[in-house]
Amino acid sequence: MGPPEVKRVEMLKIVCMKWGTKFSPAYVNILHAAVLRHMAQPLEFICFCDDAIGLDRRITVRDLPGLGLPPEKMSKGGWQKLAMFKRGLFEPGDTIMVLDVDIMITGPLDPFIERFNAMGGLHILREWVAAPFKPFRKVLNYKQHGQSSVFMFKPADQYHLLENFVADTQGTYQKASNDQKYISWFAFEPHYLPESWTCSFKRHCLRLGPHNGIWPGVREPKGVNIVVFHGYPHPDDLVRDDQRRWGKRDKWGHGPVPWVKAYWQQGLSESRT
Repeated sequence: MGPPEVKRVEMLKIVCMKWGTKFSPAYVNILHAAVLRHMAQPLEFICFCDDAIGLDRRITVRDLPGLGLPPEKMSKGGWQKLAMFKRGLFEPGDTIMVLDVDIMITGPLDPFIERFNAMGGLHILREWVAAPFKPFRKVLNYKQHGQSSVFMFKPADQYHLLENFVADTQGTYQKASNDQKYISWFAFEPHYLPESWTCSFKRHCLRLGPHNGIWPGVREPKGVNIVVFHGYPHPDDLVRDDQRRWGKRDKWGHGPVPWVKAYWQQGLSESRT
């Protein structure tokens, strides 16, 4: 008689990734605290990283899966995220929600999970198109794609994403210039999340110059569940007490942003390191 069969326990896992020095451990801890505030159902929070020093002790820490990517692909394009589709990394039927460490969670996350459970497939944000270009999308033959700051999937449905990438890495680079295009175009049953659930900090909260010099306040979004920071500025640029300029080109500001700072401080106060 052989050993007893080990029963697989499938569950909700909230996952983030951190490598290098671009983001401090505070980002992971603040994200973890926000997830606990805004998710009612049981979950495991996992951080895949190359350095666990300073992380909240309640976080499950796992080594960053290696893909053998060259440095330029690690730093740009987000290809390292494809490691989340590695066979054996999770139980096949787990519900996986991948979050970038620099997002802000400002509302309930349960609706994301409920929608995913009802529809299946892979759920991902839709990349925002700058307002001036929206009327010309068809003329420019613009191919819509996802924004991988937030996506959800069941591992057993999406193993092919990593396996096909490994089998023909250079061919994948030719098909898609970054991870989020590849994921949203080649996933099994991709779905875009409702636009009203999320917003982009730099597209929806910041005014274009020179208007941001005339009306310097940063708009606080209302009714959204997640605020996404992509590109610049980063959230920790907005919590300093000095008046140093942050941002780039025509999307910039000065000094702390009160509602971002309050979120940041709450997350730090709730962390257990």
